[in-house]
Amino acid sequence: MEKTKTTSPVTDSEKPTADTLRYQYSFTDLFNSYRGELYHTALKITKSKLIAEDVVHDVFVKVWMKRAELHAVGQLRAYLHTMVRNRVLDKMKKNKCEHLIIKRLCYHYSSFDVLHDRFTTKQYNQLLHKAIKQMPAKQQQVYRFVKELGLSHKATAATMQISDLTVKKHIANAMKTIQNLLKRNGMLFQ
Repeated sequence: MEKTKTTSPVTDSEKPTADTLRYQYSFTDLFNSYRGELYHTALKITKSKLIAEDVVHDVFVKVWMKRAELHAVGQLRAYLHTMVRNRVLDKMKKNKCEHLIIKRLCYHYSSFDVLHDRFTTKQYNQLLHKAIKQMPAKQQQVYRFVKELGLSHKATAATMQISDLTVKKHIANAMKTIQNLLKRNGMLFQ
């Protein structure tokens, strides 16, 4: 996302409130009114332009999907900033969990000589392939798009015409399937 001013094209008195959002404003109006300041908030916390963009996108999608429920929100700006903060925290937790799994894998592979006697790279790949085959068809497809082809969750969701949340659930379940198979075969330890 390009650097934007913290001021929006709409004055504060013209910005949509939760009540008017349900009736008068389009997604574009909402996005243009708050995008810059929410992006800067996310960027300040994450220090990553890419993650900040992703967070802002997720927040706007969630707000728009739940716009009918926003009548109870008094301060839309504060609500949006809270959503940004919470989304950043969710992403940090997710990244920490993935980092922990990778760290465990690296730790166990640091003694590669011992593991090499028991399992070769070919055997590991065979187990991975076996785990993928055990997954339901949609989960396999999602896994291949994200992990093998390197597509983002959003691109995968758009390609498969499913929600981002469905993609995330498929990936989480796929990783559990792989992790369980590796544990059962002595390639991943607790």
